[in-house]
Amino acid sequence: MIDLALFKEYTRELIATGILLILLVLFRILATKIVKNYAKSNQTLEHRTNLVIKYIHLFINILVTVALIIVWGVQTKDIIIALSAITTVVCVAM
Repeated sequence: MIDLALFKEYTRELIATGILLILLVLFRILATKIVKNYAKSNQTLEHRTNLVIKYIHLFINILVTVALIIVWGVQTKDIIIALSAITTVVCVAM
């Protein structure tokens, strides 16, 4: 059974994380649509458009990662450990 005391202790962080994940999805969809519409109106090459979308998604992901680190209150001595873990996950995903 789920320990409700743990949930109550981290309620604000969990809600903020949920909001950040929803915003991540929305910003990625919105950025993709805006870039594709702009590329279509200016007759830009598709592979160039895809690269721009990829870089925008990377930038949005970095911002959300920084926001999550701030929300969860990672201490400065643990930042290196957190960044190495994130880098590992990103490298394995690629």
